[in-house]
Amino acid sequence: MTTTREMIEVTAPWDGAPLGEVPVHDADHVRAQIGIAAEAFRSESFPAHKRAVVLERAVVLLGERADVFAASIRDEAGKPITLARMEVERAQDTLRYSAIEARTFTGQVVPMAGSSVGAGGIGVTLRVPVGVVAAITPFNFPLNLVCHKLGPAIAAGCSIVHKPASATPLTGRVHSSGVAASSGLILDDRSMSAGSFRQLEVVGDFVTDTSGGHGV
Repeated sequence: MTTTREMIEVTAPWDGAPLGEVPVHDADHVRAQIGIAAEAFRSESFPAHKRAVVLERAVVLLGERADVFAASIRDEAGKPITLARMEVERAQDTLRYSAIEARTFTGQVVPMAGSSVGAGGIGVTLRVPVGVVAAITPFNFPLNLVCHKLGPAIAAGCSIVHKPASATPLTGRVHSSGVAASSGLILDDRSMSAGSFRQLEVVGDFVTDTSGGHGV
């Protein structure tokens, strides 16, 4: 696994108080994480019912730690605590709806009678996961907009490389196993491997330039 020793300090916007540190990732780190996620996508089975379980479990865990997440949003994004709590609730809904989609996401049956040669026939389409999703999230809703990216990607069965906003990376951190940070949202590690989810921190515009060749 590629590692980095360079760190940046995250501070509160209203008084500059230190809140934590995150690692800085360069282009080599980005390539490595994309490669790991791509390999996980190719080699692992992640059927719809497991995707739904991951998301449903995340809703429960997020609810259990709602106060911690709200405090993190308040401190890091500078939001009033009432708005921070609303964002946590919205994030739960986002994951809940994504779990529903995971169980109902199918395809279409299309009658072919619009053409004389197709009369009596049908066409069947299936929706399948496309590959690695590059999820780059902004600062203004550091939890809910993370869930807006990750929830649908998980529901569809895609592996993910996530880059949270540089201004609010602590709230936006989502961990595939364990609790590595006070505000880390847990994804069920029994169903989703660490290879399927990769976390990046502060990276530059080269993210899109280094994603080619991996189906991102």
